[in-house]
Amino acid sequence: MRSVRLEQFLDEVIIPVLKDLGMNSKSAQVLMLGTAMCESNLTFFNQIGGPAQSFYGIEPETYEDIRHRYLSRRTDIAEKLEKWCVPALSELDQLDGNMYLSTAFARIKYWMDPNPLPPAGRPLDLYHVYKQVYNTHLGASDIDRCGPLFVKAAGVVLGENYERT
Repeated sequence: MRSVRLEQFLDEVIIPVLKDLGMNSKSAQVLMLGTAMCESNLTFFNQIGGPAQSFYGIEPETYEDIRHRYLSRRTDIAEKLEKWCVPALSELDQLDGNMYLSTAFARIKYWMDPNPLPPAGRPLDLYHVYKQVYNTHLGASDIDRCGPLFVKAAGVVLGENYERT
């Protein structure tokens, strides 16, 4: 089964969205790419047999929490999302196929957490942020499967500057 090219997804989707939101950093790039790789292997637009949507596996309850609890107070960010929406569909219905919108919602989920992100060169620490903030203790993710994906994401983001320690 084929997946999206990691470099292309990073350059054409993740970075432009993070920059536009004002939430860009190398750490955020690794976190977002690692999240998408872990949740869907950048292969599935939605969870097979489950409610999660998009490459990021956004649950409807997570969408509702972000939309109503956070974005209702942060209209500056909510307004930025409007330009990525297709008027004929609800935001929730767009998460499967609208990579810009789903990237924004996934990043906002992490942004809601008050703790700073670890350095981009520490991908296993970023995995632990993913597990704590995004996947939670109830999620199916584990470090044996997803840890190497975050290491790979760090390599893509940092390129030649990345030294695995």
